[in-house]
Amino acid sequence: MVRPAATGLATAFFRLYLLDALAVGPARPAALLAAIAAERLPFASGAFGRALQSLLEGGYVTPAQSANVALTPLGAAERVAERERWSAVVPTLLRLLGDSSPRAAPVIAEAAAPVYRAVPVAEAYLDRVLVAHVRERIAAARDGGPGWCTARSARRSAAARPFSAVM
Repeated sequence: MVRPAATGLATAFFRLYLLDALAVGPARPAALLAAIAAERLPFASGAFGRALQSLLEGGYVTPAQSANVALTPLGAAERVAERERWSAVVPTLLRLLGDSSPRAAPVIAEAAAPVYRAVPVAEAYLDRVLVAHVRERIAAARDGGPGWCTARSARRSAAARPFSAVM
């Protein structure tokens, strides 16, 4: 017998589950694992960890305060794509299984999610770190260290007027 955990289906399922569960707000991975364990699905819990790790490495989720994880904008887009892929698969699975009535979701008591720290604080910190690094590089180049340069670019929409040539 081939278990779903051995086929990669478990990791794919947990990816969808995590992306969907985090759409409402940050949550603790342990609470999400407890909720899915209440469903008594034949998936190994190791697949949950692999799915969470791949989402973290891909930038789809990010660590949040109080040992929570939160969905990123990239993760929100991935959630839509995953839902579309699973929506195409589920009717075939239901036909193969001959079951058209899905199980009701179990009720799990959980504490209210803590307030997630605003992103602008992190962005301001990253800006300060970048400016400090650039200043250090300029000072090192001025003192005879290795030279370096920066490249600046601007994205313009098709509706914006084109650059005018200065003669």
